[in-house]
Amino acid sequence: MALPSVRFSTQQVATTVAISLFIAALVTQPPPLSSDAYVLIGGIAGVISPMIAAVFGGLAARAHHGRTRWGWWLMSAGWFSWGVGQLIWTFIDTTTGDAPFPSFADPAYLGFVPLVFAGILMLAAPTTAAGRLRSGLDLLIVVFAVATLFQHLIVAEMLSLGDLPLLTKSLMVAYPVGDVILIGAVATALYGDLRREDGSVLVLLMCGLIMFLIADIGFSRDIADGIYVSGSPVALGWFFGFVILTRA
Repeated sequence: MALPSVRFSTQQVATTVAISLFIAALVTQPPPLSSDAYVLIGGIAGVISPMIAAVFGGLAARAHHGRTRWGWWLMSAGWFSWGVGQLIWTFIDTTTGDAPFPSFADPAYLGFVPLVFAGILMLAAPTTAAGRLRSGLDLLIVVFAVATLFQHLIVAEMLSLGDLPLLTKSLMVAYPVGDVILIGAVATALYGDLRREDGSVLVLLMCGLIMFLIADIGFSRDIADGIYVSGSPVALGWFFGFVILTRA
């Protein structure tokens, strides 16, 4: 049994090419703009992309009813929360020249996880009590298995860094762990029924969240090594993640 296929129109392909060219400009930073200008543009793009995703999520909510509507509203709220966090981060970075970690942006960033998790459950949960119980048990198994492997590969290394405050270590771990939980929720929904009508939506959600996981792992490692700077290529993972989520 194959996973649901995801088809792209000519307009979607053209949009993807345009976004790719924009990202290439941010990475290569060609003249005449300065590197600070590109960092600011990247920060603004980082705010706009989740806000656009939130708008599209709201439109999807208005087009549906019942649990599906609530699921889209919750995910839209999660994307908006992340956008608020990025707005705070960009403001601190542009006004002080430094974006500290932890910062006031972290609560908004972290609000993304419970809201999107609740949205996925509302969107993908079975309608029967027995189905929800089975899906919940499957989710626990998937998350536990992935979290165990994740703990050995990444979390243990982050927690072993003795020269960082406990709060910094905790947040470094919280971001990728939150991504793993969300990916586990989507994977469980797909595993439960590969032929479901919203399968293509879940596939796109999965792809977007995987981009988030890659970006968050890169961010945490850069923070641990003391080399993260605004405008880092790591941020492209979040940007592309929201581009994919918008397509969902």
